[in-house]
Amino acid sequence: MTETPQSAASTAKSQPETRIGRRFAELRRSGELGLVAYITAGDPSLAATREIVLAAADAGADIIELGVPFSDPVADGPVMYRNPPSRFGEYGIGCECCHGPGVLHLGQLRHHPGAVSGNVNPTIVDPAKLPPRLADDICLKCHEGWAARVLQPGKTELDFRPGTPLYDTVALFKVPVTPDRRAELDRLETLPPVKGTISTPMWFKHSLMEMSKCYHDSNGKLRCITCHIIHDPPTEENKVAYYRERCFTCHNNQSCKLSVAERSRRQPANDCVGCHMPRKGVAGIPHSDDTNHRIVRSLHPPAG
Repeated sequence: MTETPQSAASTAKSQPETRIGRRFAELRRSGELGLVAYITAGDPSLAATREIVLAAADAGADIIELGVPFSDPVADGPVMYRNPPSRFGEYGIGCECCHGPGVLHLGQLRHHPGAVSGNVNPTIVDPAKLPPRLADDICLKCHEGWAARVLQPGKTELDFRPGTPLYDTVALFKVPVTPDRRAELDRLETLPPVKGTISTPMWFKHSLMEMSKCYHDSNGKLRCITCHIIHDPPTEENKVAYYRERCFTCHNNQSCKLSVAERSRRQPANDCVGCHMPRKGVAGIPHSDDTNHRIVRSLHPPAG
């Protein structure tokens, strides 16, 4: 894409004093065209993206725009829609949602092009190196139920930054389970979860995980990314073995009350998650299942 000196001039007038604004001003003064390169992040791979960015800068690109594709057919068109970015393993999640503002990282690449991948990089948040609570806060922003969700004074949903407490941006309020509500929750435990019922704040992921014995016995070390690796999710073929290995970071074959022979006769065989984190359909959302993150010892335990 090119910028004419005239359009660059009008753009520069509205630009704050940034490197982009300064570059537009330089182009306007020299009467030159500007080259804005658009690069689809992760295509064909994340490693290649870095090399493409550096090559574009070396080739004279004035501005480099990094786009993160997602599965919106209106925004991305039929090609992206039919072939979404499986390199990221999940849909609808941009890099900045988990790793922080990309402008900091791009600035480092531009000023330190020799930076070697793998070194400690303060411009990228690594959830695996955060304390468990802060790492989970990144997931809680979307994957948590609430009775009320209240933004902190002067904050918007866009103010949250990975690596900071979610509470600094928004407070999530949940109503405690009282004895008179337990019977209703026990009944709802056997039914597809319905948004708007008293179980809504419960069946979101993190609240349920916090209720589990696994969470308490880990002294808070169990976190979302203990099992969910966004960049390398398990395939349909290996997911049973993959999640079993996640369980075996704390448990072993002897931990299960069923014999290996009995577990092997089930389909799928020896499936820890299938027994202890059963799935059920979500009422009102076609083709959607909800996984019980309470990590129960038996099906339909009391809700208290």
